Amino acid sequence: MLMRDNIMYTEKAGIRIAKNENKYGLISDSETILPMEYDNLFIYGRYLYVLHKDGKIGAIQFNDADLSYKVIADTKYDTLDFYWHDLLFSDGKEFVYYFCDADHYGHESVRVFTNISIESRDSFIYANDAENCYIIQQQSGKILWHEKKRQESFVGKPCYSYCGTVSDGKPMFYDLTNDGYIVPRKNSYTRRSNSFFKKSAIQGDDTDE
Repeated sequence: MLMRDNIMYTEKAGIRIAKNENKYGLISDSETILPMEYDNLFIYGRYLYVLHKDGKIGAIQFNDADLSYKVIADTKYDTLDFYWHDLLFSDGKEFVYYFCDADHYGHESVRVFTNISIESRDSFIYANDAENCYIIQQQSGKILWHEKKRQESFVGKPCYSYCGTVSDGKPMFYDLTNDGYIVPRKNSYTRRSNSFFKKSAIQGDDTDE
């Protein structure tokens, strides 16, 4: 078990990092898990190993019960950024985001995007793939909002920004491109225009219902 910046890094029981002629791999007592062909290899998170090979970066995470593993990101990305327990791999054209709920092992998820924006002041990511735009919570990976990028009523692709919370503490967002708000309802979110809020202020309408 390793500690860095007050974060727990846990090795998988039965697996060891091995080195042969300046190359690294993973072995168990009975077999080679990963061949010794990596330039560097280190532990991040619970049973998660970040891999470096030929100037590229990837990651795998082992199952809780055995020595099987899933590929978080193929070893083909140029950069790796850390957002607390979350990871972001990128080659400039594709973005692989690993959501890690540190309090609930097994709730991790991975999503692939064509573009992504992360504001350091809040805990949300704003991303899109080929069809949709998203607002997603970091760590939990919960999708708060998604919508088609191309709609007749849109001026252009949505560009979201966090703009505070409403009375019950739920976050609210603003679409800079299309001049509209993404506001919480009881169990979901909805898009509202500026004109709606002006009307609500006059009539006393409740946008959370």
